[in-house]
Amino acid sequence: MQGSYGTRRELLDGYLDSFFAAWLDYRDRYIPKTYTVAFGKRHNLAAGEFFGDYPDGRLITLVRDPRSWLASAHHHQPELYRDLEHWEASVTASIDLAVKDPDRVFLIPFDRLVADTAATMSVVLDWLGLDMEGVCLEPTFNAMAVHSNSAFQPQRVVDQSALVQSASVDAGAVRLYRYAEKVAWRRFLPRSWRRTFRWPARIAGDLFGRRERLHTINSRSGETD
Repeated sequence: MQGSYGTRRELLDGYLDSFFAAWLDYRDRYIPKTYTVAFGKRHNLAAGEFFGDYPDGRLITLVRDPRSWLASAHHHQPELYRDLEHWEASVTASIDLAVKDPDRVFLIPFDRLVADTAATMSVVLDWLGLDMEGVCLEPTFNAMAVHSNSAFQPQRVVDQSALVQSASVDAGAVRLYRYAEKVAWRRFLPRSWRRTFRWPARIAGDLFGRRERLHTINSRSGETD
């Protein structure tokens, strides 16, 4: 978008600046910002638009075990989330992005973030070029503690019970999730090992860009080591 208001990025920057400046208790009002962080559902499905506006931006995408995802999603909106259609689309998009653009996309298994928050955040912050702070280890907003974003019982800590919720799903979905874990795992290897790490062979080419059926993708991912 071009015009008297400048580029689309300038419009977005102006909106974000004015939005945060309107808060009387905005913590970073007089501190230079390295990143403006936003959360939203399925932004990984529109990554092209995001990187079109912010080519220097970063995208962090979570992949959750389909059993706990479906239990949570169905509890939150039972009329919308009755199967794994949304989960499949999101996971395949995240895998594709993480493989094709690892400098700008970081894939994190949800279970790892919840079960080992400190170690996971340490790797993420290193990728972002930021220092570890206590505020990075608990749910916060504007540097203040908030309840977790949970469909069940929100907590003011990282909610370990999120790993326990479970629904019955097809075994193929679990295999696809394990495949996503393999893609994500490279990020957590020591730096000296990353150069010799080989991506699973089936990631090559446009495997996930062809929008094949879930069981087809899963049968292929199950063949990798």
